[in-house]
Amino acid sequence: MKTMASALNHIDDELIAEAMETTPRSKRNPILRWCILAACLVLLIGTVTVAATTDFGTQLLQTFTGETRPNSDWQESGFDLRIQIRRIPTSSLTGEIQEVPAIIRHQIENHKLWYSQLPDHFLKKFASPEEARQYIGLETLRIPDWNLDVKYTSLSAFGDHTTGEIRYLTLEIFYRKNNINVQARATAYTELWDSDTVYHSARSHQETTYTESFYTTANGLQCHIIASSPLPSGYKTFSCFLVYDGILYHLNVSHQPADETAAKEIIHQWADQFGN
Repeated sequence: MKTMASALNHIDDELIAEAMETTPRSKRNPILRWCILAACLVLLIGTVTVAATTDFGTQLLQTFTGETRPNSDWQESGFDLRIQIRRIPTSSLTGEIQEVPAIIRHQIENHKLWYSQLPDHFLKKFASPEEARQYIGLETLRIPDWNLDVKYTSLSAFGDHTTGEIRYLTLEIFYRKNNINVQARATAYTELWDSDTVYHSARSHQETTYTESFYTTANGLQCHIIASSPLPSGYKTFSCFLVYDGILYHLNVSHQPADETAAKEIIHQWADQFGN
């Protein structure tokens, strides 16, 4: 697992950002590619040793611009975000997702070294976000309630290498509003995830800079926002994080500078839905 995680650390967020900024030219099932990339982003989570605390939320550890990897010409820009969140019991996953551990165990038992599929990874797409929520069966899971065009919905789950029991899952929904791309994720960690986490986001070969800000919702919650400088395509991104009721919610909004006001309105609409 350590080797696999190390290899995945070289996966570039730029692939995801650029894909969000353009309309696909063909219909060659982009969903699987998107979901695997999203799953790999989740795998970029690492463990850190931190002081014990009862506070839940996110903390920016560092931003970096044009950083060169040791013994390499590889450069990347990005940020590291500490996530403090409680774990949910696997028993709270009451939908058909209860069948997933058996599927993962089967994949692990029958995995061949030359397969590209991650044996502990389960991936499923859905016709709608509501269908996905019913499949998961987690009562506390919230889905954005707004009038945006849904492009697709998918679920990624990673299981224990021995039992197949789910360690964490991510529900991912892609929306589009005019020229604004919106990626909403909800990640839940079960009691099998036994450490604090750091979310690592990076783009290679770009001198991207990042700024931190906060938005206080109508219900007094704090939404953590990391904004990027413009990419070569002209697009900028807002990465927004909010921990609520044991779930990490992450909203990524990709927009042109002319649409920044509309992008911020989407962020506020999304964040204000928590705490109702």
